[in-house]
Amino acid sequence: MNENTPSGINPFSALQTDLSAAWNIVLLRSILAIAFGAIAVVWPMVSLIAFVFLYAFYALADGILSLIAAIRGGGTRSRWWLVLGGIVALIAGGIALAMPGLTALVFIMLVGVAAIVRGLFDFAGAIMLRKTTKHSWILIPAGIVSVLFGILVLSAPAQASLAITWVIGAWAIVLGIAGVIWALQLRKHAQ
Repeated sequence: MNENTPSGINPFSALQTDLSAAWNIVLLRSILAIAFGAIAVVWPMVSLIAFVFLYAFYALADGILSLIAAIRGGGTRSRWWLVLGGIVALIAGGIALAMPGLTALVFIMLVGVAAIVRGLFDFAGAIMLRKTTKHSWILIPAGIVSVLFGILVLSAPAQASLAITWVIGAWAIVLGIAGVIWALQLRKHAQ
């Protein structure tokens, strides 16, 4: 495959440059994931309704920040995976917020589906960025962890309703750490 387009510009390099402009949004999004995960691990006996609200606010903020990162990335390069991931997070957060009386089973299934979709979009982002940054690979294990987490949650939702808070917390912390590493690499590229 030719590295350059007919115009002589490498589209993958331009995509990396575009996202570098939004490194601070990627960092904020990742810190938010770590904070959410830490709260879930430290206070596992929080009532399920409070956990639904906590997840709803996290998902809404994550969705908004994902859309902002896609918009602030600049240029016209494709960032569909950030947009779709943000929309999925907004939908998941909106449903959880609008119906706080959801049963633990339905809520846990919602978290599982959102984790699978998020993981798939992170994986797609890593593939799109693989030619422009040597550290885009960090999105692959984060995506794999998200997909495996979602499958685990969906395979035993009834048994997982309260105990799953530790797993959800660990998932968010791993996702956040991977995002912080990626954001710092984007920052280096922006300078």
